[in-house]
Amino acid sequence: MQSVRSPPESQLFVTTMNQDVSHADSSSERSPKECANAQEVSFVETLAKDDLDAAVKGMLCRENYIIKELDKYLQRQDFLNERRKEMLHKRWVENVACPLQQKIIDKVSSPKEMEKRKRLEPDGYWRFRNSKVTLPSFHDPLLQAQQDRDEENRAILQCETGTWSCQQPPL
Repeated sequence: MQSVRSPPESQLFVTTMNQDVSHADSSSERSPKECANAQEVSFVETLAKDDLDAAVKGMLCRENYIIKELDKYLQRQDFLNERRKEMLHKRWVENVACPLQQKIIDKVSSPKEMEKRKRLEPDGYWRFRNSKVTLPSFHDPLLQAQQDRDEENRAILQCETGTWSCQQPPL
């Protein structure tokens, strides 16, 4: 039995490279098997490309769906928040603002109160006008200090000009 020796790997690589180069030079010399392999490879590449395109389209479709659903959810939350604010405002108006406003109107616009106020206002004014109001005198320490300095300066000036004697106190 004879052993079949395989050529070294470097020889196979060179042989394959030479065949590839020779096939590149003359494409008409390709065997039908090689053409079938080339068509099969291009078909697999096309299929892979189509699969990638379909996968990308599917992802984009899912992404658009998620974005639309998220947008719907956010719009619904905004609507609910606005509705909640409206309901709180309505309850506040019913429970606080309207009763308070009604009490104010009752106090101010009561016809009996208005007549009573009209009668009492002139009486109060005349009583105030006829009464003597005494206010305590206003004592400002800064003003007093300034007046004392002015008096000293006046006394010094009068002594220098000789208008009156420095020993005599001013009248």
